[in-house]
Formats: sequence, C-alpha cells, structure tokens
Amino acid sequence: PGYHGKDQDPELLRHEANAIGYPVLIKAVSGGGGKGMRLVWRDEDFLESLESCKREALKSFADDSVILERFVQAPRHVELQVFADSHGNAVHLFERDCSMQRRHQKILEEAPAPHLSDATRDAMGDAAVAAARAVGYRGAGTVEFLYDTETGEFFFCEMNTRLQVEHPVSEMITGQDLVEWQLRVAAGEPLPMTQDELREARRGHAVEARVYAENPLKDFLPATGVLDVLQEPRQYRTDEAAVRVDSGVRQGDEVTMHYDPMIAKLITWGRDRDEALRLMNASLRQFRVAGLPTNLDFLAGAASHPEFRAGGVTTKFLEDHGEAILAACTAPPASEELAVAAALHALDARGAPRLWGGDDFRVHGERTSSVTLETAAGPAVVQLAFGGGQLLTATVQAPGGGAPVEHELVLRGPGLGLGGGRFRVVVDGVAVSGSFASRAGVRGTANAPSPDVGVDLWLDGAAGLAHASLIVPGESFAAAGDSAANPTVTAPMPGKVVQVLARDGDAVSEGQTLLILEAMKMEHTIVAPASGTLAGLSHAPGDLVDEGARLLEIVAAE
Repeated sequence: PGYHGKDQDPELLRHEANAIGYPVLIKAVSGGGGKGMRLVWRDEDFLESLESCKREALKSFADDSVILERFVQAPRHVELQVFADSHGNAVHLFERDCSMQRRHQKILEEAPAPHLSDATRDAMGDAAVAAARAVGYRGAGTVEFLYDTETGEFFFCEMNTRLQVEHPVSEMITGQDLVEWQLRVAAGEPLPMTQDELREARRGHAVEARVYAENPLKDFLPATGVLDVLQEPRQYRTDEAAVRVDSGVRQGDEVTMHYDPMIAKLITWGRDRDEALRLMNASLRQFRVAGLPTNLDFLAGAASHPEFRAGGVTTKFLEDHGEAILAACTAPPASEELAVAAALHALDARGAPRLWGGDDFRVHGERTSSVTLETAAGPAVVQLAFGGGQLLTATVQAPGGGAPVEHELVLRGPGLGLGGGRFRVVVDGVAVSGSFASRAGVRGTANAPSPDVGVDLWLDGAAGLAHASLIVPGESFAAAGDSAANPTVTAPMPGKVVQVLARDGDAVSEGQTLLILEAMKMEHTIVAPASGTLAGLSHAPGDLVDEGARLLEIVAAE
C-alpha cells in the first residue's frame, strides 16, 4: 500500500502520506543500497525528510522522484534472484534472507531463507518470475519482498535490475557463476539451466557478511583512512565447506569519503546453516583490519547472537538487540590482552626491537615502564617491571577500578614494526601467538594532529582471534571537548557541507537541524545539542571538513 504516482508536488505527497497513515517510508524511485530512503513517523517531519530524501536521490541516482509506502513494522526482507533470456525462458535461483540491516542497508545475508514454508517459497518464486516475464525482462534481476511475520503475507517491494552485492550466496548454493550467466544471456544464448535442474543442483547453506569501514559506536557513520593492516581469512572450497572473500582493496589503500565504505564481502558455505554460521564466525575473527574503524567486531557479535542463530529475524533485529551487541563490542579487553598490548607497545615505542635476542630487557636503560591504554570502557593502566632474561611482570589496573591483576610474561620472536608483526608470548605459563600493529596520530585532524598512538592486538586462539583496538594517549594531547555552558559541535565524520540552515546570532532550539553533511553519497543531519545562540559558524555549502573539525558553538542563554 502506498503512493506510486508521477505527481511529485510536496504538499500532494504530504497529503498522500497522511492518507496512508504513519509511519510511512519515502523511497527514491531509482534508489538502492539504503540511499534515498527516509522513515517518517509524524506529519510535522514529512517535508524536511522529503527534501533530504530527494536531494540524496538526485546526487546518487540523478533522479529525485520518490514513492511512498506503508511501513511494515516487523517484516523480513526476502528477495529472489531471477534470470531471463531472449528465448522466453525465466527462472529464479531461490530466495535470500536480507533482514539483518542498519540504515536500511543489508549487512548479513543468507540463502536459503530460514523458517519459510515450502508453500511460501514457491509462491514467492512464482511471483518473482511472473514479474520478470510481465515486463519482458532479460538478464539478471532481484525481486524484493517484505514478508509480514504476523500475517504471513508478502508484499512486492522493488526489482533491482542487476546483480546485487549479496549474489554470491546464491552462487554458493547452486554452484553457478552468475556473472557468466549474464554474459551468456547478453550474447543471446539461452539460460544454462532450467528451474528443475536448479532444484536438483541446490545444496547447503551460505551466509555473507559485508565488511564496512564504519564506526558502529557512532551510529555506523562511515569512516575514512588508510588500511595499515588488511589480512583476509584463508579462502578455500571443498565438497563439505567453503570460505570466499570478494574485495577491491589492498593493504595500504586509502578509504576516502568519495566512495561506498565497503571493504570486502566475506562468504561462507556449509552443508547446513549451522556449519555455514560456524565458518562465518571463525572467519570474521580471522579478518584483520587496522588503520580505521570497521564493523568486524559488530558483525561477529550479530552473527553469533542466539536469535540470529535461531533464524528468521526481522528487520527490527538491530533495533531490538543492537545495543547489547554494541555493549559486548565495548567490553574492556581481558587483563591478559592489556598486559600483552602494553608490553609490546612499550618495547616498540621506545625503540627496543633489537632487544628480543639479548640477555636482558631494558628500555632506554629503564627496568620499569607505565602504559595507559584507552579502551571503549575507559582507561587502563599497566605497570611493567622488566626482569632478567626475557621475563617481565605486568600489573593491570582495568577500567572501572577493582583490584590490580598481575601477569608474568615471557616474550620471544622477531622485532616489531609499525606495519604490524607476528609475536609469540607466554602469559602465566600459557603460550599464545598473534599480531601487533601500531600507528601514530589516530586522533585529531589534518590541521590539528595528535601524538596519540593506536594499538591493535590480535591473539590467535582455537575459537578464533581476540581483537583489542586501543589508544595510547600522547602526553600533550587533549581532545577538543564541549563546554557544559557552551557546547561545541564537531563533524562526526569527514564529508562535505551540503546545506547551512542557520546563521551566527540565530536563536536555536535543542534538536534543531543546523547543517547537512554528505559523506559517501549519504546525508547526515547535524542538530543543535542544546538551546542557545549560534556562534562560530565558519563553513559554507561545498566546504570539505575533516572528522572532528569544529563546525559551530552554541552559546547558552544568560
């Protein structure tokens, strides 16, 4: 149910939205990938959301036409891969469940969709093929449906006239190369297989995770930076299992604000869903990225969540469980991890990589060292006491207080470099190995660099890799913070100023929209954190800003 008319007059659209009933979804006619889409809950927000949606759609798709749809509040997103040729043949390659989403953009997909009845699968497949035939379609397409978990109904959502990001899961369960299918159809050949042959070929279960350069702790805002470390899981395929990585970047590449922040797609296949998910969780913890924030830890938490493992989650999954997953991502590292990270940083930062083979650990002649490690849960302080030979003692004061914990470490292995290096360490008599990377200037902006050092530690283990991403603060660095009286608004990510909706001296209210930033073709609204008078606005539409750049200040009323 909704409005699909050509008349795009804003007041008409607003009238139609009220007729449909809130909440409504504004969607770009040419949209996809979560771009050009706004969920509106009340009439007074409609026109502002419509303007933003149209602006984003015009930049992304050169078409600002929109449609309105009733918002189904607890649906599953189920789509069908279809193919048609010029000989009158049309088939589907079964369904994919893409309900795990953030900002209306998929992050985990799987095929086949769990917990659908055979009757529903067949009805969706028939409807998808009928849609392709009805328009004389040729080539690869994806017909998307919303499945209402309360009523069992499904509604046509849209058809994407291309292969989609998640097409590998369909390839994995059918054993077909869909790009090859596209080329054959384009060359005028008939489809390589019939629907019955595809049913015979289908086997197993596949899951895909989208690895993004983004910060889940900042509402999944896209991130930019250099991929200082990029180590992908080992790829393989047997008759029993498979791990695949599709990537367009290499270690040392820069992720900029001008393109989509996806780094890679990780796909696993197994004989059944449990095996595919086991491989996915193991592979996510073997994926190593340093230099910018990613969603890897969040993906690992989501893919291992009991409700997702049970199958059949709705698009509300992250709304219901996202905070718990984020809380697990921000839990402080184990004291053993903090001890190892501090020891490796102390040796690396103080120019001691050649001391590995010596008779004694001394850092610039000192036998003790103190390292502060900032974690998502707060700062941890590690006191290091270097003993004879390769022995040192680490006393860890974890975030939040509590009694200090002491660990005995024996380190051995090659020296460390800023690009990361392998190490072996014995912690309290237990031998572990892993990788370590550090990089300078992880906070601040291009105009205000900082002496902070980022530390990434991966510990190998039978259950995968424990990853700790930490910051060693520079002694002279103090991040620009807000004054309780006059809060400062800074850019949450690098981007371009699209609109400035207020001027210096204006009285503004808390929550009022002040600026619109655009990053990676998606718009982000900057609102007033408090009521007061706008001051210090120094940016105009078209300006490029760094993450953390000062945008404006709110002067509190007397």
